[in-house]
Amino acid sequence: MTLPIVKEKRTLEWWDHFERKKIDDMIYAECNYCKARLKAPSGYGTTNLKKHFEKVCKKRPRKMDIRQSVMMMGSKKLGGGQALETHVFNQEDSRHDLATMVILHDYPLTMVDHIGFRRFLGNLQPCFSMITRNTLKGDIFKIYEVEKNKCYEILDKLNSRIAIKTDM
Repeated sequence: MTLPIVKEKRTLEWWDHFERKKIDDMIYAECNYCKARLKAPSGYGTTNLKKHFEKVCKKRPRKMDIRQSVMMMGSKKLGGGQALETHVFNQEDSRHDLATMVILHDYPLTMVDHIGFRRFLGNLQPCFSMITRNTLKGDIFKIYEVEKNKCYEILDKLNSRIAIKTDM
């Protein structure tokens, strides 16, 4: 015995974000988020609803693409606590960290010209735009000026005298 074929009315997912309204014998789709009205007579299709929802509607809830997020443990704000957060690459912060590393470990400025170092950084963070040694030198001088000004501010606040002696 065969069962009769029953056609089910199917509505596309775009209708979940719109409400059908009839105004002056014309059927419209009203956006649930921004209340925009789009024409929606039968046989008109739903491409306009899809485009409005995906590209035009500013008030719709947006989901972050988790495939593009990178989770990292710890946080500078929390002092290295056990917090998960998304990582956002910042070229300026990376340049500052590279200059700080060169200062702290007394690496040569030509390190940025080494092919092995360039490959390593390219694999580690493809978004990092490699800098030249002259740019690195400029970044180091900027750090020096900032730290020098911090020292001057601290020394200006002192009421006593100090003597600085160097032996080279």
